[in-house]
Amino acid sequence: MLFYENNKSSAKRHGFYVDYYIIFFTVLLLAATTSAGYIINVDAVRTGSFEPVDSLYANVDYEFRIWIETDQCLGSMILTWQVYSPDALTWEWRSMPDGFGTSGFVTNVPGAKYYPVESIFDMTGWLMTEFDTDGISPDSFTMGGVSMFDCWPFGFTPLEHFLSMHFTVGPLDVGEVRTLCIDSIMTGPGGANFEYRDWTGDVYPWTFNGPFCWPVTRCCIMGGDPNGDGGGGVGDAVYLISYIFKGGPDPICFEEGDANSDGTVNVGDVVYIIVHVFKGGPRPECP
Repeated sequence: MLFYENNKSSAKRHGFYVDYYIIFFTVLLLAATTSAGYIINVDAVRTGSFEPVDSLYANVDYEFRIWIETDQCLGSMILTWQVYSPDALTWEWRSMPDGFGTSGFVTNVPGAKYYPVESIFDMTGWLMTEFDTDGISPDSFTMGGVSMFDCWPFGFTPLEHFLSMHFTVGPLDVGEVRTLCIDSIMTGPGGANFEYRDWTGDVYPWTFNGPFCWPVTRCCIMGGDPNGDGGGGVGDAVYLISYIFKGGPDPICFEEGDANSDGTVNVGDVVYIIVHVFKGGPRPECP
């Protein structure tokens, strides 16, 4: 009798452990198969920098950076965009040597998991349709591709930068403040902003936290101050010489580097600053 009771007690304990392990591994399986989501985000950086900005300056080169997150094997995707200004700001798309589309302002990011993006979508390559890209609000375009024999592998988390849109805003008058925004737009019979399909053809929704908007102002505070120290002296001439002849850093604000207001930054601006500092020539002004 004692032997029976001990065995029954042991069976209960073993049964508890079995149930525990079943629950434990079920939770692990669910955690492994539960989608982390499909996310698109956008930020803006000054070209040559990696720090996102909260505001933009006219006549300075920027990039919209597109970030993507997905935990599935991506079979196809469509991203639809609209760039606009609620107060009639204009901008110029900057064509890049390796850019996509007719205007060439969208580029893939070397080193990203999604690079080269055209090779992943082996059926279509990376395609762009530019409905309107004249720099007058609104501009709209679609990009995407379809994969037949390959796909983007699993595990693209967290968000990763994989595309950039290159642009310059302005011009603006001194004291003007306007706004530039980017948002998704609805396309296709289903009215989807973005579309993502896995290899089975199932469609998944994207999470997009837009629209994203930035205030835009003139960056020029003091003409002839390319190093941005507020001084306006011989140090600015040295800064421009380094930039022009030695590949030194760009002027903090190109308008402040354009000391003679001719629309370019070159040796003429160095001479203009030197003449002002040492010979009493005219003071550099914002263009």
